[in-house]
Amino acid sequence: MESDRRRSQNYSYYYSSSYNPSSGYFTSASIILIVISFGMFIHALQWR
Repeated sequence: MESDRRRSQNYSYYYSSSYNPSSGYFTSASIILIVISFGMFIHALQWR
């Protein structure tokens, strides 16, 4: 019971800290960069 309450507090703190605007912006920018680089890699493979 006590461990469950402590775990829920840790999860809520982890999610609130991981979803603050700066980290959300950086993760979305990194995902966009990965998608663009992957698309260019597939495009380069098709042109060979």
